[in-house]
Amino acid sequence: MGLDQRELKELSSSATDMAWNAGKVLLKRFRGPLNVQDKSTSKRVDPVTELDNEVEDLIVKTIKTKFPDHGVIGEEGTIVESKNSDLVWIIDPLDGTLNYANGIPIFASSIALCEKGIPVVGAIYVPWINELGRVFFAYKGGGAWVDETRLSVSSEKSLHKGRVSVLSGFANSGFRIKPEFRGEIGEPRAIGSIAYEMGLTSEGIYQYVFFSSPKSWDVAAGIILVEEAGGTNIIWNKDKRMWESFISFTISRDNDLFSLFRNWQLPLLSGSSMLVEEFMNVVYLPKKRFDFTSSIKNYFSLSK
Repeated sequence: MGLDQRELKELSSSATDMAWNAGKVLLKRFRGPLNVQDKSTSKRVDPVTELDNEVEDLIVKTIKTKFPDHGVIGEEGTIVESKNSDLVWIIDPLDGTLNYANGIPIFASSIALCEKGIPVVGAIYVPWINELGRVFFAYKGGGAWVDETRLSVSSEKSLHKGRVSVLSGFANSGFRIKPEFRGEIGEPRAIGSIAYEMGLTSEGIYQYVFFSSPKSWDVAAGIILVEEAGGTNIIWNKDKRMWESFISFTISRDNDLFSLFRNWQLPLLSGSSMLVEEFMNVVYLPKKRFDFTSSIKNYFSLSK
């Protein structure tokens, strides 16, 4: 039997509290001395700081105390196996580490609870123009919120070139924009934090977001936020070469549960259902061999 609305609301409250507590630590240490290391095994920079681990430990400790039967997966390597494998928390303690390490106040702390691989609770802390920041939060059937304000995805009826969108990794994804729509689908604005961008999408600031290769902890909280704000989440099925609705991080049972969460990495398109559908119809993936140079040129033509 799944979680009822009372349980979801209580879990959402706990997730929101954890996000606030994570945010307080991040703000207190912002622009202070940091030990930054590169955990990447490729040419791409993937920084990690002691704060990533410190905040993850803080969140995990809270979960283990309040919900000892729940599983936990954290970006920085935490795996807590559970008696109740249906309920797993997915944590990104500091999304936007490179921004944070460089003193740019665009970062997030993302916390989600998944039931059978489906995000049902999400909370994302972000710094904001006030001193304390803000937390986007949502739970299944309860709407998406910031404080007392209910959130809604963009109300635009069609893609608008004067509105901002996110095309993170689009240049390297292999997807192309149909020539007649270049420059018509929105100004690309990637700000370096997927969780932050999904929060803004749930608020209707971004028309839509496209991420070429996000991990589960990048998007788990954002998925439920966008859904509860009236939007949709679509993934690219690489085997079928088609878009389909996101269902679960663990839809396949070919591997153990925690490996499915940790290894999930698919192109994701989120936002207003109407705008997402329109975007799906103006992009395509050529069957011919990927041409990197042409893809770069195609990307930069978006803002012309």
